[in-house]
Amino acid sequence: MKQLNKKMMKVLGFVAIVAAVGVLGTTNSVQAKQLKENKVYKINLDGKKGKEKVQIKTKQDKKREDFVIYSMYINGKKVAKQKGFELRCKTMDIDKKSKGTALVFYAQTDSQCLSNKAGIFSYKDGKLKRLINFNKSFGEMSIYRLDKISTNGKGFVTIEADTPCRVNIGSFFAKIIFQLKSGKLVKVTNGSFVLNKFSRKYQYVLKENVKVYDNEECTGEEQLIFKKNMKIQILKVSYKITTVGGRKEVSAANAYVKASNGSYGWINIRQVEYDDLDVEHQQFKEYPMWG
Repeated sequence: MKQLNKKMMKVLGFVAIVAAVGVLGTTNSVQAKQLKENKVYKINLDGKKGKEKVQIKTKQDKKREDFVIYSMYINGKKVAKQKGFELRCKTMDIDKKSKGTALVFYAQTDSQCLSNKAGIFSYKDGKLKRLINFNKSFGEMSIYRLDKISTNGKGFVTIEADTPCRVNIGSFFAKIIFQLKSGKLVKVTNGSFVLNKFSRKYQYVLKENVKVYDNEECTGEEQLIFKKNMKIQILKVSYKITTVGGRKEVSAANAYVKASNGSYGWINIRQVEYDDLDVEHQQFKEYPMWG
């Protein structure tokens, strides 16, 4: 299996979202899940009587010819803009008990990165209110490639992220959960994430013996030893974040795994430097790769 090279690992450190654009209703539809540029939608954003007229207008970026400027207008007033290759804008009813609808609004840029002003917004008193700034409120987002944003309608938003940089477990999809509190989306999965069903199917083969612990800090006496060549599945990961040169990085990570013999436990995931990606320094003989 080919190993990730230095250049690709740096790409993993960028923020990115890959989202499929669904089929939309016609102009002036009652409710649109995804909003396309240069179309007019009527949506009840603020929960009050009547609906707001929402439109994303576009024009070419003069400073960069391959970028488009996406400007959001609500009731004819410009309220926000993004720059990038593609528009990502959708409505999201985060709390069905409260009236109104939130807006996810961002553009895709280089290496599937997120536009600088990307976020989720509510609309109150004629203005957009930011519920979360993806590039600031969630600092470690810079270590993920983001994939999907969804809500359960009960105040929780789930972001599925693909591949944090330098956590040596290859490609995976993990769930990071936020809760709406006092008008802000606050992360509730601090220092951990749970792999979804797709990633739980991934199989890893140990290249070395590893110690197994009964706690996520991997402290104290080991409970078991998983032997070289044993097959395991990673179910969830606990991690710590540090800031290096103004940028967020994973400083340590441990994984809760299921072994082929039916045993469960926590193991340490060894960090790898960009220059140590050859087979000799890998922790696993086989693991899925980001592509």
